[in-house]
Amino acid sequence: MKPFNSFPSRTVKASVCFVVLLFLLPLRVGADELRPLSINLEEYDYPYPVHFLPVVIEGQDLRMAYMDVPPVGVGNGRAPNIPDTAGSIALGD
Repeated sequence: MKPFNSFPSRTVKASVCFVVLLFLLPLRVGADELRPLSINLEEYDYPYPVHFLPVVIEGQDLRMAYMDVPPVGVGNGRAPNIPDTAGSIALGD
């Protein structure tokens, strides 16, 4: 009968170390590509131009960022057909 050993075998230890290294390897590879970003994410390269809309919320002057991305391809017929004047009519302009 084998004596009881509370420590895992060398094979188990080696397997655990190997798995841990596999998970840590992508973190190290991607670490060289990281760069700090500001709270407004201005350093991030967006795929389209970013525009800002000034808004006042609870007395605070804020800016809301948005990207005006044009549609691509043919519509599927399920989107509502809203004329360009709908916004000015709703806002009373």
